[in-house]
Amino acid sequence: MEGKILIIDDEPEIRKIFETYFKERGYKVITAPSGLDGIVRFMQERPQVVLLDIMMPGANGLDTMKKMKEIDKNVKVIIITGAIDAAYAHAAEENGAADFLVKPVGLNHLLKVLLSVLALQVG
Repeated sequence: MEGKILIIDDEPEIRKIFETYFKERGYKVITAPSGLDGIVRFMQERPQVVLLDIMMPGANGLDTMKKMKEIDKNVKVIIITGAIDAAYAHAAEENGAADFLVKPVGLNHLLKVLLSVLALQVG
């Protein structure tokens, strides 16, 4: 499986778990610990999909997603958050998130969502 994924999350353990899981499945994985770092990595790497936490210090996930969408309106962003908040989910949808998942998220479920998003991108 080919594909490039950018993981932006301020929790190092989450980044490492996701990175290991997707690398084992043949994806190229780039990680960033913050929204600002994520935007820089996004511009450098141009991933097909971004896994993005909402609650981060500095630029939050929604601001980060808006900036990425300004750079590339077709980028696919999957929001993954520990905050169960309908307002965040609505804002993410309004700003073009491909999906909105609540932590803890099962890795197999995340893979299914990712494959679905990639299929929509290709199709």
